[in-house]
Formats: sequence, structure tokens, C-alpha cells
Amino acid sequence: MLSKKKTFSGKDSKLARYILSEINNFYMGSKELVANPNETELNLEHILPQKPSGSWLDKFSKTDYKLYIYRLGNMTLLDSSTNRKIGNRSFPDKCKVFSKSKLEITKEVSEASIWSPKQIEERQEKMSRAAYQIWRLGY
Repeated sequence: MLSKKKTFSGKDSKLARYILSEINNFYMGSKELVANPNETELNLEHILPQKPSGSWLDKFSKTDYKLYIYRLGNMTLLDSSTNRKIGNRSFPDKCKVFSKSKLEITKEVSEASIWSPKQIEERQEKMSRAAYQIWRLGY
């Protein structure tokens, strides 16, 4: 499912938020916990920023940027005020914020030492396995 659906942008952002919320609940072992569905309070955070600058430009080529920016593996959930504050900061700076999150799907990102296409692919594959278990997909 997630490996076939490579990117989520524009109108797909609501679907991405839903999938991330469900995977977060799965990671936390709770079917009752629901991440806030209000997109004005809980944002879809692009770990590799949508408008990269600084160190991000050194780590991702233009081709890689286009391939990975809207991948689910590059997205997480973050409260809107925090999301605005971290903006396009470096990955280590974002990790300091992510490590304090109450959402497991966000906290786990802070465990990575770098953020690269490889990490995005590995994270998306992990999410695909979780999605398979959540929705009992038959493929």
C-alpha cells in the first residue's frame, strides 16, 4: 500500500495525516488514542522541509528532493505552533524538538543520526509493515 503510493501532496495531505495518526496509535499500542484530527492544531510536518535551505541543500540533490519531499516516510505529526517554530531548521535542531513529542511516530524520528533518502525509504517501509498489520491488507 504505502510502497505503491509513493507521495502525498496537496489534497492527499488529509490522507497522509490519517495514515500517520493510525500508525502512531499502532506504535503506541492503543486503538483508543487518536491524534488530534484538527489540522489547524496538528500539522503534517515535512522532516526534509518543503522549502529547504542551508544544510538541507548539501544533503539532498534537486532530484532526490523531488523524489522524497512528499513521501510518507518524510512526514510526521507535530502541533502547529511547534511546527511553525522549527520551520526549515536543520535535522539535529528538529530532532531536539521531536524527542519531546508525545507522539511515538514523531519521537522515533529523533533516534536517527542523519536524515537522507535511505532513512526516508527505511521509515516508509516500516510504516508499510505497520499499515499491513493495522488494516490487514492482503498484498
